[in-house]
Amino acid sequence: MGLATAIGIGMIGGMGAGGWDIDTNAPTSLSLTIISDTRIGLDWEDNSSDETGYSIERSADNITYAEIDTVAADVVTYSDTTCAANTLYYYRVRAFKGSQYSNYTDVASTTTFHSEIGVYITGLTTPLSEGQKILLNNFIGTVKSGMSITSLSDLFDAMYILAGETQESSLKNLVKNAHHCTATNTPDFLAFNGFLGGTDEYLDTNYNPNTEGSKCTQNNCSAGVHSLTDANGLYCDMGIIATHYLAILSRYNNNTIMRLNSGVNPYVNENEGNSLGTFIVTRNAASETGLFGYKDKVSLVIGNEGNTTGVPNGNIFILGRNNGAGVLEQASPRRIAFAFLGGYLSSERVTVITDAFTTYLAESQVLIDYNFVDLHISAQRDDKVLSFNDADTLYLSTDGGDTFPTTLDVTGIGDRIDFAHIFANGNILFATDRKIYLSDDNLATYSEVPVTGIDGNPFVQGTKYNCFRSTGYNIVDIDGSEILVWGNYTNHSSTRYIDVNVWYTVDNGASVKSCYKANTTGTPVDALAAKHIHAVNYDSIGERFIIQTGDGTDECNWISGVYNWGTDTWVWTKIAGDNDGSSTTYGNGTWYKTTGMFFYGGYAYWGSDSSLAARQGIIRVAYADLVDSSKYEVIYKHSETVVSFYAENNYMIGTGLGKKVIVSNTGESFKLFELVGGNDVRAYYNIINRNTDGYFRLDLSEVTEEDASTHRDWTRGQVLLLKIS
Repeated sequence: MGLATAIGIGMIGGMGAGGWDIDTNAPTSLSLTIISDTRIGLDWEDNSSDETGYSIERSADNITYAEIDTVAADVVTYSDTTCAANTLYYYRVRAFKGSQYSNYTDVASTTTFHSEIGVYITGLTTPLSEGQKILLNNFIGTVKSGMSITSLSDLFDAMYILAGETQESSLKNLVKNAHHCTATNTPDFLAFNGFLGGTDEYLDTNYNPNTEGSKCTQNNCSAGVHSLTDANGLYCDMGIIATHYLAILSRYNNNTIMRLNSGVNPYVNENEGNSLGTFIVTRNAASETGLFGYKDKVSLVIGNEGNTTGVPNGNIFILGRNNGAGVLEQASPRRIAFAFLGGYLSSERVTVITDAFTTYLAESQVLIDYNFVDLHISAQRDDKVLSFNDADTLYLSTDGGDTFPTTLDVTGIGDRIDFAHIFANGNILFATDRKIYLSDDNLATYSEVPVTGIDGNPFVQGTKYNCFRSTGYNIVDIDGSEILVWGNYTNHSSTRYIDVNVWYTVDNGASVKSCYKANTTGTPVDALAAKHIHAVNYDSIGERFIIQTGDGTDECNWISGVYNWGTDTWVWTKIAGDNDGSSTTYGNGTWYKTTGMFFYGGYAYWGSDSSLAARQGIIRVAYADLVDSSKYEVIYKHSETVVSFYAENNYMIGTGLGKKVIVSNTGESFKLFELVGGNDVRAYYNIINRNTDGYFRLDLSEVTEEDASTHRDWTRGQVLLLKIS
């Protein structure tokens, strides 16, 4: 979780003096969350039913520990607010009953953020994700260690990660709580890319080097920008002219022009051919011999002779220059991702800051493209798309959804379509909340599909809804044979355990059978209790399907299903999950309340629907450690549950409540986007494979009063098409 690591220590089992078992009553699964530069959050599992409380101990060296606090019985979280910045701490927790103490948890350790992060995140109306804080913390640490400084303010007055996670945070000065940028005339902001200028859009740094430059002085100074746009013209990326110049023009007449605390001369002047990359100008003396310019760490030629004349008196602008009277001129149409102002930088320090930002930019570059579609897309496969937008008509496209020339009248059932799939052979399966239908002639006709229940007899639905509705399913081609497996998501308190099935078809939808039914005993399988099926995913490493069930005590489990093609039978085995429900972290707080599990690069990934805050987000573990919860890593910490999770190799999507999506193109770092536009939604539920253009399909859930009581229409509303790059 974040930068946290776990360290195993030996434990001695047995009974305490009063007969209290010090082993079975010991807490487990201690994990840490770095909250700020001075605060670390702890959480653990409560394995005791009669403890008095818990003792939290901390160490600076993993040798000498001291108790820092105690909490009451059944409390499983703690926030340590007495930490120092950029400091490694070790923690362990034990339960106590009166004067008796249990064994300790395994030791967990982590390092707090640099002090600059604490100042930077204070006051943000939209909190940064844990992943973004880690990226910024790594950047700060690299700059400070590489330049042998203890604080950014030792060398800089202002530094702006304009390519941040949110516009609000991207305008903040990373060095100190002052000189934050003001966006004027709404320059376009793109997360993790920065701000785009134009004709009158710019950023005012609210930093005047003449009156506020403690590090950026006349003959000891530096300025730099990183441009993501190639544009040739009289465009100033950052600067001011107020008798004295401070200016960076990354490409003017195919030259790089940079001036620093001078008149017209001296200046950097070299033909670079493009305006892409990191441009830095710095000086350590008054004469032109003390002026240095760099593009991407490469030294540039200094043109003309002359000394410094003074420090310009006025605010520095980004995406243009201040004319000295607060008016924008030489507006830049480039997108600027990074800017800073400070003291002199040697060539070695130029390399440090250039490499540090390049690394930040590379690690943060998860881009998305998305649009909302009013037609409800029920299924897509390659260029074939099945849609509907009213109660009586289905639409079929063979060009990726650009046109829908084929229609099918389904009067009486269209408003109840909850699930659909397109097979490789072209068959189209679609289901209402109670029946399943198939078209094998591209929607010319359709017929009802025979459905077999878990008892081998024709399935007869009861009075309940959502017999076939899915929030996550898998279609797998195994040795040339296609098998579709999905579970139904029913959410009625009155229908718990009723008609909660896992369905499958191996004949391209001609027939459908139940292979697992919750809360059943005997032939063909003893099935665990479950309120609904969260997801069914295929584990290609173990060659098995994994059911993920929920929600309450003893109902959150991972169950393996292996299909035998020759006998048309299944073998089911519980992998991991809730035990006896005695712990407060079981049920909705468990690790095993998951919303999609996928496998990539030797790891298992899943979305967590846990109600325990420390377990919310995207979880990862090495495949070999799948059943070892002490090895689980919250690779992306979310502020709420992850409603659905889907992956195709390294492209991964998790959804939160509202219009929040969490994406990755590496499986290593994840980014949160809150989408703009489209209808108001409760969440995005079903996530479906990419089409030929690379777009995933996400179903929107628009909850009305009827939905809240019946949960029949959760997949209605617009569809989101989203592409990760």
